[in-house]
Amino acid sequence: TRYWKRRHPTLKKLDRVRRAWGKHCEEWFLEEIQNQEYKCYGCHKKLVFGHSEENKNQACIDHDHQYTQKEIRESGKTDNPIYPRMVLCNPCNRALGSLNDDPDILERLAKRIREHRRKNETRILQNTRVV
Repeated sequence: TRYWKRRHPTLKKLDRVRRAWGKHCEEWFLEEIQNQEYKCYGCHKKLVFGHSEENKNQACIDHDHQYTQKEIRESGKTDNPIYPRMVLCNPCNRALGSLNDDPDILERLAKRIREHRRKNETRILQNTRVV
């Protein structure tokens, strides 16, 4: 019922994980969220398992997109199951997906952000020195 789903959002999420990803991924999910201390792997914000305002920090399962969700689910019935990569919040999952999971793009962007911060910090320090 709707009342039960609101009172037990983590159990509802586990049920969705089992149906969508397979039993082996349900076990993986439980272990992974505990290893991640119930935080997004990317930004480290606390994950939400029920409905939240604007779905921010909603727990999302990230997977290698060379495999479909169905292939991952079906692999659980074999001796060589495929597992998702990590649990992310909705914004981190969307960001990763919009970059097509390309680590080269992610590394290039991260490098540029770090360079830009260093330049700005240097400028701020130069402007605050006493002459």
